[in-house]
Amino acid sequence: MRHRLVVLILLLSASATAAPATRLVRWVNELTDVESAGRATGVGAPLAAKWLEATLKKLKLEPAGEDGYQVRVSVPWRAEVDSGLVVGETTLAPGIEFQAANFSDSGKVEGTPVFVGYGISSPRLGLDEYADIDVRGRIVVALTGVPDFLTPLQPNDLQLSSMQSKAAVALAKGARALVLVNDPLGHGAGTGQRPDEIFPFQPERSLDGIIVLRVPHRVLTRAIPSVDFAAAQATLSTTRSPVSGILPVKFTVNVDIEREFTDATSLIAKVPNTSGPPLLLMAHYDGLNVGAFEGPPGYTGADDNASGVSVLLEVASRLAARPTQNHTVYVIFHDAEELGLHGSTRTSNFLKASGVVGPVINLDMVGRLGEAGLKIFAAPQDCEALSALTAIPSSCKEATESHSDHLPFLRLGYPVSSLSTGKGVDYHRSTDTADKLNFQGMSKVADMLEKRAR
Repeated sequence: MRHRLVVLILLLSASATAAPATRLVRWVNELTDVESAGRATGVGAPLAAKWLEATLKKLKLEPAGEDGYQVRVSVPWRAEVDSGLVVGETTLAPGIEFQAANFSDSGKVEGTPVFVGYGISSPRLGLDEYADIDVRGRIVVALTGVPDFLTPLQPNDLQLSSMQSKAAVALAKGARALVLVNDPLGHGAGTGQRPDEIFPFQPERSLDGIIVLRVPHRVLTRAIPSVDFAAAQATLSTTRSPVSGILPVKFTVNVDIEREFTDATSLIAKVPNTSGPPLLLMAHYDGLNVGAFEGPPGYTGADDNASGVSVLLEVASRLAARPTQNHTVYVIFHDAEELGLHGSTRTSNFLKASGVVGPVINLDMVGRLGEAGLKIFAAPQDCEALSALTAIPSSCKEATESHSDHLPFLRLGYPVSSLSTGKGVDYHRSTDTADKLNFQGMSKVADMLEKRAR
């Protein structure tokens, strides 16, 4: 009799473990259906949004958006781009050797460019790379990122690393064009990161008044062999002083962009009968346009980010069945993350204005749990608290090291964390498929979040 009881307990335990994984498999498969066209904003995302809204209703979650579950924002989603870059006697190939920035204005300019290091003008931080140099009417060349002696950036200085900030500074200084060069010493140093790649163009609203291009440093070094961008970067890091100067070659830059706009729809739901201080759990559901990727099979974005959405649905279903009184739990599904965090920028402002303020936990690619464990991008104390809730090996990183939907909330003063099992070789590739996901690992992430909510 005792033996039969032990067997029954083991079977029940196995069933309890299998049930969440089964739901996760079903949700991922439905999210990665080929008809959703990769869930790209304006293409397949509207279909995914309808599916998500129906699923939220089935789980009996309460609408908490601006219009039912929905919070919408108009975003640029498609563009016709004609661009050119001539460096000395070398004409570079658009989309292969350089790319117009998605927020570039249209126009044409030529002349001898000025190199301004990282393109930072912040006397408060002790670095003004535009000091004593006149760039009015000129082309400016700058490195992406920030020098190592300024990292990690504080929340109020996060904008310094963005391409938009560098372009805005160049515009304010009077420049007519900015050519951004991939950081030669750091770009591609991360695990699974591909150095010097030109990514498909995904349009953003234009920053009127300045043309902006991106060029891999190896391409520009070949075009200007007398200039060593890596050496200039190393000198700046060592001396902490500007290395600005005129480059010994003529540039001709031209960009013509015609943009189209569409609505991006994020969804916000409240778990019924939960109470206490707000806890915000979020994941982006949008993906990438299948047309931007190589041949069949089409892009489905299983890990990025059907995995995060499915784990979030799992946690919400558990909390709806057995509500917590420690937190009023909100689940948020963002659109247009891949186009530049548009959905989360909109929802963060909406929630802040609505008085819904509390800890944020973002899920972005949590489907490849392995020996490397879980990456937690958060303040040290928040990372330690989350790590203590699970046996999953985890590593703590600064919140700003992950470019995902938690960042707009961080800028508004929310305490934020973002979870990921990391980018791999399938990141933003048609090979990011459901058969490669670790569903038992995803279930463990759901267990951790459920404990956090309770």
